[in-house]
Amino acid sequence: MPHRTFTNPALYWWLLVGSLALAVQGAAAQAGTSPAFSTLTPTSGEMNKTFVVFLPLNNSGTGAATHVVVTSVTLGGTAPTGPVLPLSVGTISPGDFSELHLQFDASHLTLGRNFLMTVRGTYDTPTSATKLGFTVNRFVNVASSSPQQQNELMEWMTLDAVQVRFHSLQGMDDGAKAQAMLAFLQSRPEIVASGIDTDSSSLWGRFADGHEFIVSVDRPTGAPSPALSGRTTVPVAVPAAQPVNVRKLTSLAVPQAEAPGGPTELPAAAGVRLLSGLPGGGWAASGVIGDLSAWVLPAGYFFSGSPDASVNLLKGVGGDGVLYFNSHGGFGDNKEYAVWTTTKASDYADQHTYALDLSDQPDPEGPHTLRKMLADTEVTSSTSDGAEAWHYAINANFVKKYWKPFSANSFVFIDACKSGTAGASDFQNAVLGKKASVYAGWTLNIGDTYSGNTARLLFDRMLGADKFCPENGTACAPGKASSPIFAQRPFDYFSVFVTEFGAHSLGSGIFFVGSPGATFGLMAPSISNMSVDETKGDGGQLTINGIFGKDEDTVKVGGFDAHVVSWDVNKIVVDLSLSGAGSAGDVQVTVRGHKSNVARLTEWSSDKYKYTINGDGSLQIDATFNIHFRTDIRKYRPLIHKAPIEPTGVTIGAADSDGSFSASGSATDNGITYVWSGGASLTGFTLEIPITGVNIVTATMQILDSKRMNVFVGAAPEANAPEAVCTEIVPMSPPQKSKLELAGPGNLGPLIGDKGPRTFPFTLDDDAVITSSSFGAQGRGLFSAYVDCMDESRTATYNFKWGPITPTSGTAPDPDSAR
Repeated sequence: MPHRTFTNPALYWWLLVGSLALAVQGAAAQAGTSPAFSTLTPTSGEMNKTFVVFLPLNNSGTGAATHVVVTSVTLGGTAPTGPVLPLSVGTISPGDFSELHLQFDASHLTLGRNFLMTVRGTYDTPTSATKLGFTVNRFVNVASSSPQQQNELMEWMTLDAVQVRFHSLQGMDDGAKAQAMLAFLQSRPEIVASGIDTDSSSLWGRFADGHEFIVSVDRPTGAPSPALSGRTTVPVAVPAAQPVNVRKLTSLAVPQAEAPGGPTELPAAAGVRLLSGLPGGGWAASGVIGDLSAWVLPAGYFFSGSPDASVNLLKGVGGDGVLYFNSHGGFGDNKEYAVWTTTKASDYADQHTYALDLSDQPDPEGPHTLRKMLADTEVTSSTSDGAEAWHYAINANFVKKYWKPFSANSFVFIDACKSGTAGASDFQNAVLGKKASVYAGWTLNIGDTYSGNTARLLFDRMLGADKFCPENGTACAPGKASSPIFAQRPFDYFSVFVTEFGAHSLGSGIFFVGSPGATFGLMAPSISNMSVDETKGDGGQLTINGIFGKDEDTVKVGGFDAHVVSWDVNKIVVDLSLSGAGSAGDVQVTVRGHKSNVARLTEWSSDKYKYTINGDGSLQIDATFNIHFRTDIRKYRPLIHKAPIEPTGVTIGAADSDGSFSASGSATDNGITYVWSGGASLTGFTLEIPITGVNIVTATMQILDSKRMNVFVGAAPEANAPEAVCTEIVPMSPPQKSKLELAGPGNLGPLIGDKGPRTFPFTLDDDAVITSSSFGAQGRGLFSAYVDCMDESRTATYNFKWGPITPTSGTAPDPDSAR
């Protein structure tokens, strides 16, 4: 509606006669904060027998006045010919004003005289129970205007007429509304040229003096129409030739989520600028900004500035790692794409400040960095509420002139209608020219709720926030994933585009384009799975797979910094401590303050591995194995949206695995007595183990899935190792002693007729406890007895039992962790 702040002293002369008169404020003012109405200096002049007054209705109080409605206006007792009253003004914040554009029949007014203007209306406050009333008075001098002033008045009044006509078409289909508006523009002789966008999402008009304006018919409600729902291919690189042409792109094959050369980098700067050009409580954009703000801060980002997308704040854009801008978009003549700001195109200070920005005169960095654009200031879930306003809109020239370069690996998302079309290539090229790594926009006329939810899904997945569209189904709503569905770890935007958007019926029509060599991919490092090599380093080494970017930073294991051996975009290798701090538990990668999902390295260290060999009589060997295993036993998600897969792989016992064995007992058969005695310690196998003088225990774990493992536990003596002894006593003969070697349960095959090493099935319960079980066997054939140190007619038996073996505290897989 026509209420706007007027500006430009070079074209208008000011008349101030009389003083402000604050009249009735209705019921008693609320204590603490309350609005107070007054007027500021008006601007007036005669145009075609119409006397025009631009009167700023000011809130000089301390509280907001909401639902302000002007119910009557008189000038010297004469009612206005326009606008139609009552006039809805909306909200006037403390210290702000809304300008009333009033027209009177000049034949009822005497040139050169002062007339009293009285404005009455109603308003609400957040604490008022009933409507309150106000009255303001001001003297206005009636004077004529010059031809130049009349031309300026004509343009302002024409913009008011455009706004009134636009409002009158509310409720119409967007296409029909656009065609009706085009007919209206073409009917106005003062508008010398006009045009409409190909899909009727915006129109433009131009006055004889070259001043151009845009009318936006965008932000439809609901999802894109079926005819426009096909998602475009996503180019991720552009040729190096200058100037950059985002249309001459080569679509690349979809990379795997962690394929080298894919989008792997995080923004080099942690500054995030989240902007909304859509004022008003009805816009879901306000919720989008709030949601994204709540998600980026815990991920190690900070706000570069206010979310208000005013012209002045937009002039300070630069250096950011991420820019998200939600607003209206529209096209002027020659496919000049512009994005709506929150700055009203009416305030005197703005008009004066932005005179050069609006000028079409040659400028070293390009003319007209701003245009005036009419658009809805508020939209509900179904229709516009009719709160249209003229605001300034920025274009490619504005970006070129005022924006500073973005950081390396930066991401810019212009969440506005048609921002990703070929017609908007001037704006896209300008952003890419400011070193943005990846630009995102829309190829469609996109709805508010749909675009907001698409932005939520995109940022949620790039951050691994697990706040929106949980993987429990296709419906998108706020919430977290719940068991047995794992939250998703951070993924790159390309994976979100290729898979996630379609899976959740969002993102139809979104477009991404990268600058030459663009590698921006995601906003947080991401761990998929891990493996341990116990033969490397002093205490083993951990390989972490995922997406990390190329810049080496920090890895914590069990809360302690781990020494980084090597760092690649998809693989990190760190040294582990053999035991204690830094040996197992939570693993997290941090890149420039941005933390990855937590992956847990599970550890079992126990002596509950018992092996017994029983011969004749009381002959017995008892062995205890103290084995230290570490592995990633979590299910993990290698690709976005896919069900997590089972872990596989092989690991060996850590270097501090050890054990002991002892022999005891005796048996007498056929007059011969056998005595077993002695024992020794066992040393865990490593590549550096001595080749003489030790008895070795070796353990290998083959991971079948997150619940099952095949485990080999073997033992063998090196040369000159301490040993158990078999003493054979024959009457009338000296005792005969021989070596009583230990053969572990994994390498007892020849003693029981197995063809090769024996493995044992280990099973984990829901708490990653290795459950209790056992294995029993007896000798066969030539090896029925044990190493010829018992009656050969007797049979030796073997038993291996284990568990329960509880993982080290804090190392069992977290069922709620992101995968």
